[in-house]
Amino acid sequence: MSNRKLSESDCADICAALKGLKGAKLSAEAARLAEFYRVSKATIYERTRSARPRRKKRSDAGTRKIDLMENEAVRGVAEFVANQKLAPVLALETVRENPHIFGELPEMSIGTMRRYLREHGISRVQQTKIRMIHRSFRAKLPGDIFQFDMSGVKERWVDVRTRRIHKVSVLEVSKNHANRRSDRIPLWKFTLVDDHSSKKFARFAACSKPNTLHVVEFLKQAFSAMGLPKMLYTDRDAIIHNKRMQRGAAFINEAFKTSGGFQIVAHTPGNPQATGKVERAHQIVEEYERLIGIKAEFGNQPHIESLNRFADWMCDRYNNRTHSTLGSAPNILFRNTTGAVREIDPAQFDAAFKARDLVCRVNPDVSIAVDGVKYQLSRRAADPFIELAAAGAKIEVYWIDDDDFFACITPAGDEYIVEKIEARADDAGEFKSLPETKSQSTRKALKESQNLRKSEIKEIQKTQDEPVLIVPGIDTDIPEKESTGILEFPQKTDGGDRDRLDELTHNIAAERHYRRNLDLFDALDLMQNEGLAPAKPCGELTETKSWLRGIFAGRDLIDEDELRTAIGARDRRNDEPKRALKFA
Repeated sequence: MSNRKLSESDCADICAALKGLKGAKLSAEAARLAEFYRVSKATIYERTRSARPRRKKRSDAGTRKIDLMENEAVRGVAEFVANQKLAPVLALETVRENPHIFGELPEMSIGTMRRYLREHGISRVQQTKIRMIHRSFRAKLPGDIFQFDMSGVKERWVDVRTRRIHKVSVLEVSKNHANRRSDRIPLWKFTLVDDHSSKKFARFAACSKPNTLHVVEFLKQAFSAMGLPKMLYTDRDAIIHNKRMQRGAAFINEAFKTSGGFQIVAHTPGNPQATGKVERAHQIVEEYERLIGIKAEFGNQPHIESLNRFADWMCDRYNNRTHSTLGSAPNILFRNTTGAVREIDPAQFDAAFKARDLVCRVNPDVSIAVDGVKYQLSRRAADPFIELAAAGAKIEVYWIDDDDFFACITPAGDEYIVEKIEARADDAGEFKSLPETKSQSTRKALKESQNLRKSEIKEIQKTQDEPVLIVPGIDTDIPEKESTGILEFPQKTDGGDRDRLDELTHNIAAERHYRRNLDLFDALDLMQNEGLAPAKPCGELTETKSWLRGIFAGRDLIDEDELRTAIGARDRRNDEPKRALKFA
């Protein structure tokens, strides 16, 4: 059947022919007209919908034997279709195969299931046309919120040697076809929009992939031109939301906290409408990007350095044009405020976002050392620095040379902004004790409780002979080894050649016996072992010690031969029977 369009006169004739007909007569006449006009029967019905009487609404319209959200099995089918994008027929079969999870699925055709899904907006067509219902928002004043985003310039690449911009087709370089030439890199656009006035600021940059430093450089230029906002609203890109950016934002917030502060906020995932103004700005920039292509196609490729002049012209042209929704030019709306534009020094901005990352140990006086200078940390009990000083822990420090404060992150991940104050010793008479650490207070309490326990045990010990405090290994018997039920075989041993060892050690002992050097305690042990001095403390042992000190005469060591000679001389001098020294 040919694809023919019905004119208005044809439609009027068809409506006149079908007027008053219904049921089988209407169907037969519609089939005849469809053949005559060479269109489908559905087209006849569609074009005469307004002329035909409407079908009477059923009394039970909208009611169902089964509710999709109440029946667990039918709900399971809808879950697979809505969340896993499974075809309804496959979702239906899956639920039928798993009654132990979803329960018994009522008898229904696939057509009925599709009708249930359509009523809840889960059909295939409806899912492709899902619209995010939202409420628009707008900042109250200029400079309250800036929206920021970045995007690649389509089909525009920069030659790193000539700095010229070339067109590269997606057939040559895309996600599926990586760039194989090292002499060209992609072109990116960075865009910032004031949420109140829609004033825009854009820049172009050539890089393989933007990083945090590219973002910092762009924000520095944008804030120098438009002022510092109270909030920078962005997506959740990792190069925007990281430790460096949050640390720099904390510094800027500290410096401008009296005028509203500064923070970087990310919108929730899957919510592109949140930054819709900057997304629309990307589309506007893309319209102007075609001018770059025209210049390149006529044989005069522009340089990357000229793109920022182009960006200024583009933004100036847009910002001075009446906004279709706001009814005024963005530049006028941006200036329509009594608030002061918060200016930031580019050097200080660089210092805030490009601070040094240090790791410092907390000293016992609750300070850290940076470049040989000690800086005092908080000594309040509510802050963790006293505990960290007691443990000798290390903290991460983010240091800006020209600022009066620095940031530090504890091992627990908590961040603190600390004023730069050089640590100094307390003056005499003005010494103040620090709050006790948890360890100190616990040890003090344990010491007091143990002293009390000692006193109690000593009082009890006075009335009995058996020990009150049982010490393992001293007051207890060695426990018998428990049987493991495993038969243990004797372990093989190797004692070596004992005769040869005895021969060697005997020769060494014979050679070195009289050449040993003894200290005072070794000499006393030798005399006690050979019965030349009493073994227990008494007056005679004290005399022996004094006599040995005279023999040593201040020396640390003496030869054993010298000691034995002195002992023999002492025996002869005293003319008393002594036991002869036993020589090995």
